[in-house]
Amino acid sequence: MAEINGEFSLPIGTVVVKPVLRDGVWLERGHSGNFQYDNCVFEISAPLDRNTGYIKEILTPEERAFFEDPLKSKLDFRPGDLMSTKKEKNFWKNYSIRISKPESIVKDETVLLTLDLSKPFDYIKYAILRANTTPSGGSVAPTWAERHNSGTYKVVMVKDEETLVDVVNRSTKKKESYKFLTTLEKSSEDMYDFLSIYWLTSRDYKQPSKEATKEFYIAELEKLVETDLDGFVEIVRDSANYPYKLLLHKAVRLNIVSYSIGGGFTTVEGIPLGLTMNDAVSFLKNPKNQEHFLRLDSYVKNNK
Repeated sequence: MAEINGEFSLPIGTVVVKPVLRDGVWLERGHSGNFQYDNCVFEISAPLDRNTGYIKEILTPEERAFFEDPLKSKLDFRPGDLMSTKKEKNFWKNYSIRISKPESIVKDETVLLTLDLSKPFDYIKYAILRANTTPSGGSVAPTWAERHNSGTYKVVMVKDEETLVDVVNRSTKKKESYKFLTTLEKSSEDMYDFLSIYWLTSRDYKQPSKEATKEFYIAELEKLVETDLDGFVEIVRDSANYPYKLLLHKAVRLNIVSYSIGGGFTTVEGIPLGLTMNDAVSFLKNPKNQEHFLRLDSYVKNNK
């Protein structure tokens, strides 16, 4: 919000509205269902205050004074027109933002709506979106970093500088990923190992085949960079624990450790190592559990 001498004025800047993508066990990233049904439109309007039952105050007093002054806003509102509690001809009851899905499969980069905050009605739309950012029941995430903080968030508001930071971060991660890929692509076994470790850390990925071709592994790795860049980079950057993850993968392949979603990692003796890959790695790194680590390590080395 821009203020001069305590008075509101329209700021210079742009806000874009992007989809909040959802995936899980039954819905992998890159699926049409990651963001609402095809050909559907949903509306976002002024929310109600749960305590009073009235529409929430959408504008600050300074903002409302600006928009209700035709000379300043160039709109037809008069004093009192934008009160949220107005009983007759309440603007907020009849105004909503319509958001449609532009294509069947949307990505993080997809822009659903662009708002120029220097334009009066675009700012009013922004104010409605802003009022819907409450973590409990709100449909709009206030920032990109917070988009998964609530299961009710459907879209997220992203400002110019935030978009730039996200683009730079993503570019850095991609460069890092492709640099790592050049080392993996020299060996089919190394690629298979990495994909297997990814499978053991992600519920959405299918176990790779040991008999697949080198070309298949390369295609799968490049697909992961595009569909789950963060998950890919997380494994790459956790190089200190990679040998332990590799040991667990090979132990699972040799059937001396079992793995299941929900059940985690368990040795053939029935000793639970952990529900997740990170839990199992922590178990093996713990000095108290060196006996189990050495047993697994010895078996894997002797059964290549």
